[in-house]
Amino acid sequence: FIGFVIGLNALLMGLETDIEWVGWFYIEQALLSIYVFELAVLLKRQGLFFFSSQNPDIGWNMLDAAIVVSSVLDSWVVPFLDLLVKVMADSAHHHHAASDGIDLGQAVMLMRMARLMRILRLVKLVKAVRPLLFLVVGVVAALQGVIWVLVLTIVSLYAAGILATRLIGQRLMIPHGIEVDDEILMPFSNVPESMFTLFRVMSGAASDKEAFSIDELMKEVPSVKFAFVFFMVTSSWTLLSILTAVVSENMISTTQQQYEDLKLAVFEEDRINQTKALVELFGDLDQSGDGLVDGAEVEEAMANEEFAQKTAFLLKMPKRDILSVLKTLIDADTSGKGIQMTHFVDCLIDSSCPVTEKSIMRLESRLGDLQRRLASGGTGQSAEGDATKVAEVECSPQARGQQDHQGA
Repeated sequence: FIGFVIGLNALLMGLETDIEWVGWFYIEQALLSIYVFELAVLLKRQGLFFFSSQNPDIGWNMLDAAIVVSSVLDSWVVPFLDLLVKVMADSAHHHHAASDGIDLGQAVMLMRMARLMRILRLVKLVKAVRPLLFLVVGVVAALQGVIWVLVLTIVSLYAAGILATRLIGQRLMIPHGIEVDDEILMPFSNVPESMFTLFRVMSGAASDKEAFSIDELMKEVPSVKFAFVFFMVTSSWTLLSILTAVVSENMISTTQQQYEDLKLAVFEEDRINQTKALVELFGDLDQSGDGLVDGAEVEEAMANEEFAQKTAFLLKMPKRDILSVLKTLIDADTSGKGIQMTHFVDCLIDSSCPVTEKSIMRLESRLGDLQRRLASGGTGQSAEGDATKVAEVECSPQARGQQDHQGA
């Protein structure tokens, strides 16, 4: 709802700027009331933690508070001060009051300029739309790399400005006997002028005067063409390419990190929802209600194309891998009573995840424990139980593929 209000407010701000209508005032009051209510709810829920430096959203909180406070000043406090100024100005029989009213009126005029702070509400739109927030965070992170590219650009322009001033502005590059008007050399008269001229040439925004001076200089001294070609290659091509590469790389890495953080934050919630959906899907197979699932019944259910598609969609893995996990669990079930529903669902979810170092370490730990028990002459029952545990760990088809790869 707040996101919709922010988007509507952004649209209305543009319309209010171009279209005069008395109704804008009342719409503004309604929107401001919503913002004040939102801020009050946040303050009520978080208390002093809202302004704490330990709050991860302290930056957004301070920005929200500044936006709401500035809007309250603009829409509620300033009109009250306007009314106060008029009352004081009407009291003409009090000279001092009138002079004070003039000073207060100037203060009110300054406060009216705070109305431009309402533009900051567009920042709330960035916060409300998560993909847009990721993009803005990526741009901000990219600026850190851009700073060093700008430093490199300034250093390059400074070096080129010194060369241009000495070679062109001080006529070291102009052969004797060739007269060049001082107006033509004016864009390269000193280092700052040369840097600014070269910057405009690099960005393709040279003025008519600068373009005319460079063209005339090339006519009088053809060797200058090679210097400008070298400058354009090293500045417009190389530096701008470096700038584009740095910005793109930083934005990609930052956006990817944001998505990874978001994925980690919602991992547990997603797993709970996925477990609940799978339990509901396979719950009909547990006719006795004892929490056990018979392998034959699961295989028969998977033969149903609609049931198999739903399972594959929830797990995001193909049907043959699901059947492979089921076969592994059936082989490990030595009791013949069936497979525990929770264990079966957990193995299905784990098998849909990629193989990690953690899963390989768990498998190696189980195998090592089994080997130690066999070497120490453990009973067949304990060895059989350990084999079952190993089978439970390696229920993932990816894990078995990893074992085959290591064996090869």
